[in-house]
Amino acid sequence: MRFHQTSRRGFALAVSLLAIVIIGALIAGAFFASTQESRVGRNTLVQQRAFSAAEYGLNETVATFDKSLNLTMVAGEVQQLTYNSSSAAGTQPSGARSNVRLTKLNDALYWVVSEGVVNAGLSNQSVRRVSTTFRIRKPLFPIGGAITSKGSISVRGSAEVTGNNTPPVGWTQCPGIGGNDTAAIAVGDSATVTIQKTDNVTGTADFYRDPKYDDTSTFKQFGSDINFAEMAANADIILSTNRPNPDPVGTDSTCNRTGGNLQTNWGEPWRGFGVNGCKNYFPVIYHDGDLQIDGGRGQGVLLVSGSVRFNGNFEFYCVIIATNDVTKGNGTAKIYGSIIAGDNVRADDTSLLGNTFIFYSKCANESATRASSIIVPVNQRAWADMF
Repeated sequence: MRFHQTSRRGFALAVSLLAIVIIGALIAGAFFASTQESRVGRNTLVQQRAFSAAEYGLNETVATFDKSLNLTMVAGEVQQLTYNSSSAAGTQPSGARSNVRLTKLNDALYWVVSEGVVNAGLSNQSVRRVSTTFRIRKPLFPIGGAITSKGSISVRGSAEVTGNNTPPVGWTQCPGIGGNDTAAIAVGDSATVTIQKTDNVTGTADFYRDPKYDDTSTFKQFGSDINFAEMAANADIILSTNRPNPDPVGTDSTCNRTGGNLQTNWGEPWRGFGVNGCKNYFPVIYHDGDLQIDGGRGQGVLLVSGSVRFNGNFEFYCVIIATNDVTKGNGTAKIYGSIIAGDNVRADDTSLLGNTFIFYSKCANESATRASSIIVPVNQRAWADMF
């Protein structure tokens, strides 16, 4: 019997080509999957960097917040801010930019929207946006009149103390702040008040008593979450001398607070003349120990752990808080705002002699309060991831 062999020419080639196609498809699929995974990972990384840049913008806005905006911005006004490098708030991701929109909602709230941009203009650009609502954390100073004291008060000679609301000349924010007249002096139940002449004091009353001014804590706690120690620790100026002579330095558009001027530049209370660039600078000034001021002028909040003595010709606008006494030496002292004397040494008096003029001013007090206020997130639902 004869068998005939079937021809199988080209079979091996066909199988080889099919195998090559299948292997190529598998390789292409694996390459495509790895490429997609790489792109997803890279995009996720870029998105995270953009998110970090957006968070950085929020933190930087708080860390470098200009407290004068509490005075100069009106409800609905917007400030555009841009951050490109590391600073007080931390280190910004490389190649990132933070665009911040700061909106003042009212006298108590700001809305901050921060947009983080990474690889701007490139194919893998990423943008993230977050927002936070901040409240103004204002100190609530225990102001009862032109003078508020725990200890005894003596007003003699030609000294003048008035509780009649007196806006400082030229301060444009005063009409919006308003204010009512009050008593010239506020003291605790156990304090002694000596007024030499009837025209030494004016106001809704010469003085009145309130038992809360007998409590030392009244003069050290400024609201539920701010106290004397915290304000002192975070003061704009911590004095290294006990005999300063403050004087503003700058131009019509700048306020020089560098070098030695940091200690002596306490802002410009005068309007229409003086150093116009310092008119919105209301520093918190702190000194640990007794302080004697030999002249000059300034504005803001003066905190003293001890007694304050005025010498020379000195003008101060806003709030002076001393844990002990406030006394007057030679020269003329003019205070627009309020003096608060904790008077921990009850045997001492807060004495005002000679050419001393103390004018209660709601505008000055409120300006100092706002200008010393920082911003903090509202208590609930402050932060939001917008996209």
